[in-house]
Amino acid sequence: MNVALDRILKNHIFDNATIIAGESGTNRIVRRVSVFDSPFQKDVIEKKIVKTGDLFISGLLRFQEAEVRNVIGLLIESGCAGLIWITENATTLVGAAVKSMCNQYGFPIVLIEEDISYAEVLEVVNRYINSDMINVINQSRITRIMDIATSISEKIELLSDINPCFEENLLAIYFRGQVIPTMEEINYNSRYIDPAYDVFVNLGSTGILILSHANMEQLNAHKDVLMQVIKNNYQDSVIGIGRVYRKNQIDRALYEAKNAMTTAMTLDNGTVCYNPLSVLQLLLPLQGNQVLTDFYHEFIKKIEVGLSQENKEEYLVTVRTFIASSGDFKAAAAILHQHENTIRYRINKIKNLLEFGDSAMDFYELLGIAVKVEKILGYGHDSVSARDS
Repeated sequence: MNVALDRILKNHIFDNATIIAGESGTNRIVRRVSVFDSPFQKDVIEKKIVKTGDLFISGLLRFQEAEVRNVIGLLIESGCAGLIWITENATTLVGAAVKSMCNQYGFPIVLIEEDISYAEVLEVVNRYINSDMINVINQSRITRIMDIATSISEKIELLSDINPCFEENLLAIYFRGQVIPTMEEINYNSRYIDPAYDVFVNLGSTGILILSHANMEQLNAHKDVLMQVIKNNYQDSVIGIGRVYRKNQIDRALYEAKNAMTTAMTLDNGTVCYNPLSVLQLLLPLQGNQVLTDFYHEFIKKIEVGLSQENKEEYLVTVRTFIASSGDFKAAAAILHQHENTIRYRINKIKNLLEFGDSAMDFYELLGIAVKVEKILGYGHDSVSARDS
């Protein structure tokens, strides 16, 4: 499990809480949550009663100031995640010396000065811990489903383990983005996610949604709602949407959604629906393969023969703009504020350098692929983005 304290503290139950010490340590991982109200000694460490990742809730009701310092020292020594101090009347129990020690070691103390029960805080923290555990397990199941070595029967069984109530029609969505701090975690919001038919796997900046419905029209309507929820609750989100499949083809639904998200990231495009006729999506599985790098380097090497470094960059921008303009010389010229004949001259110059002669179709095909490979490799930032075709 990998749920950080600062993620838990975004819950509305902590709206009026104050971090009075150790704020630099709010990225500590919370593995368990417990309660104490009486002092304890070092034997709790020796007996492994207190462990790394423990988050404690206390009112410090039976403590003297010296005992507070001793106990917090033990919590720090044990690698605990922090202390949530609930009291309606904060006193000097946590004094300057304790705060200094907590700041030094990045041990957070969160003060809640209101009438709130331990049970309410325990329920919220445990919900985050349990949710994170389920997310990790479901991520592992999805990885196995997408493994080519996993049989169809095993895939269906794994899908049932994720949610035994999935309807026959499935649709997958992959997305990335930074969650807006005020957002309540999406999988706790029943207005958007129906736990009987849907699953949301929250992986922090990345999310996976598997939606299902017996009715195709309602499934697509539900997808549209979820897309808007993502856009409203995640900053700079990119979304990839796969096509609808039956349960025995869940691996294809997941693969297409992931591929579409990668395409959206490559194109700096907010939302991409998987298109089996997309050349870019056809090439994306080769990302990281030496064959793409060799192809692009050979393309550049041939161009460099007849151009200076300055002219090469200018000509490459022209190629990108020409392809983004669907091969329209006039449109590319307008974008680059050049005469149409200038664009024609540059494109023909590239054609000659690549030694294509009269084979216009093959030449334009090569230019389109080169621009897409350039995108996949992360080159060519000072240019007009190519369309995904």
